[in-house]
Amino acid sequence: MSSNSTIAHNLDTCYGKGSPSSIHYVHVSHTSSVTYGRKSAAHDLVAMRLRLGYRYYWEVSGAAAVPCKLCHSPAGHTLAHYVMKCPLLVHFRPHGNWDLPPMISWFFNNDIIPAILKDFPLFAPPL
Repeated sequence: MSSNSTIAHNLDTCYGKGSPSSIHYVHVSHTSSVTYGRKSAAHDLVAMRLRLGYRYYWEVSGAAAVPCKLCHSPAGHTLAHYVMKCPLLVHFRPHGNWDLPPMISWFFNNDIIPAILKDFPLFAPPL
């Protein structure tokens, strides 16, 4: 079995078991196109985190939460906050009720990430 088929099999298995990260990845990957290396390193880093549904360690470890780097909302340094809730980014989001993976796909499909990074270089930053 090749490494690609092993990865695909593992992804299918995790998706079938309801793994939130696998469901996120499958949805975003199947509804948007991501090409790395054509824009900036910051763009690639943010795109990778959005595509993978990157969760910060305190979200899964029970460590103390970290405030948003943009609006300073307590416990706001999460992918969901930056994409869905940060009030400073409201004009980058479409209207309506969206879930996280479709919103991320919308960001990719409408080339929103470069515009956000231009105005907010700390969008979805590392700790």
